[in-house]
Amino acid sequence: MDPAWIVAAVSLATVLAAIIGWVLRKVFRALRLLVRFTDDYFGEPASPGRSERPGVMTRLSRVEAVVHEISAQVHVNSGHSLRDVVSRTEDNVSDIQKSLAELKAQVSRLSGGKP
Repeated sequence: MDPAWIVAAVSLATVLAAIIGWVLRKVFRALRLLVRFTDDYFGEPASPGRSERPGVMTRLSRVEAVVHEISAQVHVNSGHSLRDVVSRTEDNVSDIQKSLAELKAQVSRLSGGKP
């Protein structure tokens, strides 16, 4: 057999091995990402030395519960929400400002218009 053919065959085998290795590396990385995604999406049970990681649906239901609690505080209800407290405080501050303006007017009248 001609040495040129042997060199060509070895070179072709090397290039093919490199291409196959590159493709397998890309496939392995994609599979690894897919496994990580599914582990994160579905969650992982507790194992020795590691706590449980809840899945996306469990975490989403927890977020919905927190949003519901916050929503209850920013809408007017029977007087116990944060929104009701802010409204009452705003009304009280407005009343105090009116009283202060009246008091300033009385003081001004009593002092003869001088500040």
